[in-house]
Amino acid sequence: MNFIIFNAILLFAGFLAVLIFSVGLMAVLAPMALLKKSGNPPKTITIPLLGIIGIYQIYFWGFWSAFCVVMTFKFAQRQEVTLPWLYWIAGFMWCISLIGWLAHKEQQSSQSLEEAQGIQKGTTFYSLIAIAAFLVFAFIPSLMQQPYGWALKLLNEKPKTSNVDKINGQTQRSIEGFFNGYEHVARVSNLSRSMLNSNDIIGDFEKAKTLLVKSKEELSKCDNTTLNEIYNGWGDVVTKTLIPSIDFYLEGSRPNSDRNNIAKGDSLLIEFDNWLQENWNGILLRLSEHGYEIKK
Repeated sequence: MNFIIFNAILLFAGFLAVLIFSVGLMAVLAPMALLKKSGNPPKTITIPLLGIIGIYQIYFWGFWSAFCVVMTFKFAQRQEVTLPWLYWIAGFMWCISLIGWLAHKEQQSSQSLEEAQGIQKGTTFYSLIAIAAFLVFAFIPSLMQQPYGWALKLLNEKPKTSNVDKINGQTQRSIEGFFNGYEHVARVSNLSRSMLNSNDIIGDFEKAKTLLVKSKEELSKCDNTTLNEIYNGWGDVVTKTLIPSIDFYLEGSRPNSDRNNIAKGDSLLIEFDNWLQENWNGILLRLSEHGYEIKK
């Protein structure tokens, strides 16, 4: 059902996009049409006008790609979705099919072979623009914020009971607490790999324990509900896998403790890392929508 709704939304949006594109293109083409009627217009006027027409089309197809990426993120990352890759394939097809449909209509109305070839060249160029934009925005969603942030805010679906905007201080603490805490865990991981060649294993071991304690202190600032409201499941995975993995590591580092705790900590941390890798782009997108810019 989700997949049907997803395609229905993009179908409706496609019709609306065609209307907006056509009206906008007529507006930017109008001065050029008037100049042609007046005779042989000077290049100092026609070249800037052609540049405006090209910029308009590049900007529009970039926006259509951004829209397709956002909608794909919103549907593919729902908990009930089992085949997210199917949404990405469909989103990509919608991204380029709109250009193909418009080109087909233009070619049908073309009056010469030369005009049809020109349309084909333009279609190829703008298709490449749309494909490049789709791939870039899919892997680095934060890049959408500058050129299309004004429009993407309209797509920001906040939960009905969300109070993220009312607790900016708590939201800030939760986000910073997570990234600071996870950074400490990453440093521990790097430190543990270098211990095999270390001249001060005991000292490095103590540093690792200190970093784990600091990590837990930072993660304690995270509000589970707030993180879940920003991105579905984020708070849950922090409280159920990341923090427990640290607890197992600290317990396993104590003298005469059960060394199986270290293995349990490793297992939970791997589970968390896998989740974070799969959902990283979605988190970046949601943070960008909330006004936070996090660098990879």
